[in-house]
Amino acid sequence: MAVTIELSSVYLPLTDNQRAVAVEATTVGEALRKLTEKHTRLSKEIYNGRGLRQPSVSIYVNSRDINTMDDINTRLENGDVVTVVPSVGWKRPYGTI
Repeated sequence: MAVTIELSSVYLPLTDNQRAVAVEATTVGEALRKLTEKHTRLSKEIYNGRGLRQPSVSIYVNSRDINTMDDINTRLENGDVVTVVPSVGWKRPYGTI
């Protein structure tokens, strides 16, 4: 499925200033994997050292939080929009990006 991943402006330095990235994926997890394959510096922002999703990132599919769905196993349809933003209240150490 062709989906678009929209990124918070916080991540622009890690994606060559691309706010949106198109990928082919059937699940959120697959979409994130393809995103981080294209933009490897973004990987540490999305995954921890064990390959699990960081608590510092919130992910939505068509404005619905994946935590209320099937998390990274949430199925995607053609044209879906996956949005990746820092979690509200998460404090980023200065200069980590």
